[in-house]
Amino acid sequence: MKVKHLLLSITALAGLSYFTLQDASANTLDSNEFYSQVKVYDENNQEIPYSIEEIQELIEYVPEEFTVSKPENMIAPRSMHSTYSTGKFNFSSHIWLGKMSTGNEFFNPADTIITVPGEAKAFTISAYQGSSSSSSKSVELPGGWIGSVHMPVWMDLPRGKSYRFKLDGTGGKSVSISNVDVWYNWQG
Repeated sequence: MKVKHLLLSITALAGLSYFTLQDASANTLDSNEFYSQVKVYDENNQEIPYSIEEIQELIEYVPEEFTVSKPENMIAPRSMHSTYSTGKFNFSSHIWLGKMSTGNEFFNPADTIITVPGEAKAFTISAYQGSSSSSSKSVELPGGWIGSVHMPVWMDLPRGKSYRFKLDGTGGKSVSISNVDVWYNWQG
């Protein structure tokens, strides 16, 4: 009788574990869902009505299984002059990229590559020109994706200027980042 109860318990536990793992992976966004939820805003904080195809040209989602430490093949060819890498960090409300309280200024930014550990929470990355308090461009990324997001969307900002980058979380949830690479001094 004890063996029956033990086998029944093991079977129930295995079944519960299987369905819990299936449900967790079912919540991760596939690339089509990811692209359909990305929003890009202009300097007036107005959403730019990009189609999914246009978003795919602006932003490249690289699922976890394809992520490498330095995806050299994904970087805009002329943006490799200077790189700033953040390393790991967490934030809940907002954080500026760089060592200063309002972030470092990056001259002629071209790309950002954001990598998350595990499943990402929703957040927005915004570029601010110089010491301006209003953003020049923002990209809202949905939660639920894993891996890296490569964003050469900064190449169309006015050239010859410096920009700071700010990440804003949504809903007060803690956002974990493995690394953000900022590629700047683009001479294109």
